[in-house]
Amino acid sequence: MPATTPTNAISDTVSNWTSDCVVVTRRSNTFVVGAPAPLPVQVFAPSQSGNGTFQFGFQTVAGRPETIQISTNMTVWTDLTNFIGDGSVHQFQFSTTNAPGAFFRVLTQ
Repeated sequence: MPATTPTNAISDTVSNWTSDCVVVTRRSNTFVVGAPAPLPVQVFAPSQSGNGTFQFGFQTVAGRPETIQISTNMTVWTDLTNFIGDGSVHQFQFSTTNAPGAFFRVLTQ
């Protein structure tokens, strides 16, 4: 049987074939919807009384989580309280008797 020259579906001989390459890339990103960034908080009238109490107030945001945290080194923070804000100014008092120096922060999300 004699050798034949290969052809494609439209009878082009191998010498006329061309190669094509299609590269498809896809990328996707994941976004969290409904996870708002923390809001700035204004603290009102921070003071320490002679009876070992530190107190301050801040304006809450209605419907948003509020967290008060404490730290002795500003690296590791511990939650003292958390609640859902109602839009009013809330006052807080914390005992400082026999406590090391501490930092407080308020997070509104």
